[in-house]
Amino acid sequence: MHIGATAFMGVQLGNGPPFADQGATIVGLVPGGPAAAAGLVPGDVITAVSGRAVSGPSDIEPIILAHKPGDKVTVTYTDASGQSQTASITLAIGPPQ
Repeated sequence: MHIGATAFMGVQLGNGPPFADQGATIVGLVPGGPAAAAGLVPGDVITAVSGRAVSGPSDIEPIILAHKPGDKVTVTYTDASGQSQTASITLAIGPPQ
């Protein structure tokens, strides 16, 4: 059970690259949301959040829900050029679940 405000990163996710278990691809961003403000863009593939490996979109929600709005999380991702990057994202208050 989740009580209180829900943490929100502001991404819409799809499966990773053509090979399975390789992360969660950002397919959309909430304009002005935390992930967009941190510089993530559609096409980036999230491979870890807060040091926990991400093999697909379903891995991210439990990690984010373990945090509160205002918490900072480190997101590791692969950009369009194939380079691994990290971004610090301050979670916002999300829409009601």
